[in-house]
Amino acid sequence: MPCSITTFVLQARRTCPAHGPAQLAPPVVEGLSVTTAGVIASPSHTTFNPSAKVTLLAKWSSSDSSTTLRWSSDDLALAFGDTTATSLGGNYLVINPVSAATSSATWVGGNSYTLTFRATNRFGGFDFDTITVKASNYPTGGTFVAAPRNGTAMATSFSLATEGWAADAENLPLRFAFAYQSPTTGGRGVLRAASPARNCSTSLPLGAADDGSFALVVSVRCLDQVGTYSERTDTVTTVQPSTSSQSTSLATSVIASVGSHGTAAASAAAAVCDNTARLAHGWVLSDHGNIWRRRASVSPASACATAS
Repeated sequence: MPCSITTFVLQARRTCPAHGPAQLAPPVVEGLSVTTAGVIASPSHTTFNPSAKVTLLAKWSSSDSSTTLRWSSDDLALAFGDTTATSLGGNYLVINPVSAATSSATWVGGNSYTLTFRATNRFGGFDFDTITVKASNYPTGGTFVAAPRNGTAMATSFSLATEGWAADAENLPLRFAFAYQSPTTGGRGVLRAASPARNCSTSLPLGAADDGSFALVVSVRCLDQVGTYSERTDTVTTVQPSTSSQSTSLATSVIASVGSHGTAAASAAAAVCDNTARLAHGWVLSDHGNIWRRRASVSPASACATAS
């Protein structure tokens, strides 16, 4: 009997509320959210751009400093250093748009994914919450035409037009951004930033002069409200001015258009004037104003003065 009493006392001490889990409340997960800019939140899900990183935030509290955190999903393979840029054991989760291991897309446009955040204290008490995110569908359809097919660099007015696009209703309205591809660097030169307008009238830089084709690729990007986009391209030919008078006329019209727009506009016009003067006297320029070759020696400054 004395042994039995002793055992009972020891057990009571081991389960004393002052030191046991009975007095330690489980963690509380207050909510999950997507903190990435440009997303669209609805009562059932948050729509995001699948081509960009997605950041999730969990708000939680716990009286246990040893509480462990864990993100998981049955719909998405989460692996730190591969599909995620952060560990799965923090209150933030950054998901990469492309797998670092396979270069494959993390998300499928149009699909929804549910992710779970769980906080567990050292005694097994826990709380969790879930969030559903939807990868936006890429805009579909769409035609793009540039006219005329041939013209003179920085002189001919080209019309760029697009139509026939479709996208998820929740991601409307659509926006359109026009650009050209540099023949020398392959970089994208913006002709007009994204706007609701489906057409653009603009002059274009010199096409590919190194191979003599003078071909220039122009493009339009159709973007939805979260930034998901599809692109269409067309190719035109833009050659350098054929005569000195044509280049001089271009420089004169640019200067005349400055009017009273101030010093910055005047400086820009002077730069165009300098380049057109070079073209007029046998220089061959890239679309960024770099000199390819020269057939005759000339002072651009004096030529520009003549044009003005």
